[in-house]
Amino acid sequence: MSDRWEGCARLWQTSPNAPVDRCDLAFVKILEEQLVALVVDGAPGRASARPPWPREAIFEAAGNAFTNCSEPEAILSSLGELLRTSFQGQAWRLGAAAAAISWNAGSGRIKVAEAGDTKVWLVQASAPKPIIEGGLPRRGYTPANMLGFSTPAIRSRTFHCSDVFMNTCLGLALITDGADDILRLPSMDLPGEIISWTLETVGTDDATLLLVKPPR
Repeated sequence: MSDRWEGCARLWQTSPNAPVDRCDLAFVKILEEQLVALVVDGAPGRASARPPWPREAIFEAAGNAFTNCSEPEAILSSLGELLRTSFQGQAWRLGAAAAAISWNAGSGRIKVAEAGDTKVWLVQASAPKPIIEGGLPRRGYTPANMLGFSTPAIRSRTFHCSDVFMNTCLGLALITDGADDILRLPSMDLPGEIISWTLETVGTDDATLLLVKPPR
């Protein structure tokens, strides 16, 4: 791992489900000075239409997409295509919400891509804010056009650290809708303190939080 990224990524996951039924996944790799990360929230759907081992199916597709691509939008596009084609001719289906980033420690360039209601947040003391508009989780609502659908909707953005007041940035957080539900305060705001961006309780769904702090 590049020394500049050492100790900068932390992962929390909780779930009320049995291990084989957990469909949240997280991946991180370092390519020289660039950190690439992916968080996936698999959506198996109703029992009669899901593959027998949904976690294995989502892991195979996400692992292949993450291994073979390094650009966030390409990772999500590949993941969606792999999910869509792997079940052709079968009754099974598997969708996914996902978020991916690439952060170059040398140039300060950050690329973000999202699908569904898995989001990337800029964590800052004043107030966290989403990097990309749209895709905010809604309790009890499954977004349309997720990865694995015939026409997935992928949102993307490329920017430089200085574009988003990175001097006040505490980190980038990739979170699934289950993590969003746990992190929300009684006021329905997300926490402003970096110490509060952890998953210490179990909610009603799989929950994943991947926190990436600025490089050294």
